[in-house]
Amino acid sequence: EDKKIAWIKNQTTIDAAVLNGKPGMLYFYAGLATVSSIGAKEEVESEKDRDIPRVGLSQETLNNRDFVALSRKFTCFEFNLDYSEQIAAQYNVTAYPAVIFTDPWGNEVSLSLGNVSAEVLISAMEIFPEDYSDVFRWKKVLEENDRDYEALSGMGRFYLNLEVWWKSIEFYNRALGTKFVRENEEAREKIIFVIGLNQLRMRNYSEAQKLFEDYLDTVSDGKEKDKALLGLILAQLGQDKISR
Repeated sequence: EDKKIAWIKNQTTIDAAVLNGKPGMLYFYAGLATVSSIGAKEEVESEKDRDIPRVGLSQETLNNRDFVALSRKFTCFEFNLDYSEQIAAQYNVTAYPAVIFTDPWGNEVSLSLGNVSAEVLISAMEIFPEDYSDVFRWKKVLEENDRDYEALSGMGRFYLNLEVWWKSIEFYNRALGTKFVRENEEAREKIIFVIGLNQLRMRNYSEAQKLFEDYLDTVSDGKEKDKALLGLILAQLGQDKISR
């Protein structure tokens, strides 16, 4: 097996086509011009210097055996900030080194800044699944019917597992508007509860409180009633803390 990561260097676009069915790992390091604040590409000392990281992850991190092994789940891109202004701006990279993990469509999932250890990056990588067949199937279904409950809730779960709370909420909110959920109290109960938890995780305490109150007021005998009550209390405490 390869002992190094197979980096694609200085790619100009990140989308589903270049990701080729995998999530992305985008590694940004500062080249000579960025570090010295020269800014002019022609003032880089030599062509060779363009590929030498000046401020980046340590070699210990980059060569970590477990990190390299997990990288095979991703399409991996390496960017010298001297020559990658467009991509850096697209992902709002304002500090370096930076490692961004994306879903298979190039949407940011997580960001690690600074010379972090391999263990930190491995932790971020491990939440990504091995198999995306269901996710691509749901995506295709939604292209044909954007109100399909199974596909919407599936995409909501996918982003929930990736801890991309806002994206999960987006799909679950759409699922709430489907005919299936309007006619199925158990499905509605589950979605309201999950959205409430996501809002709580994002520290949107006011929105979380409304959702947990809605759950407790409208769900007659919910399975998550005790947890919803706890969520409501945490949301109220969060709002009190902010107002102090």
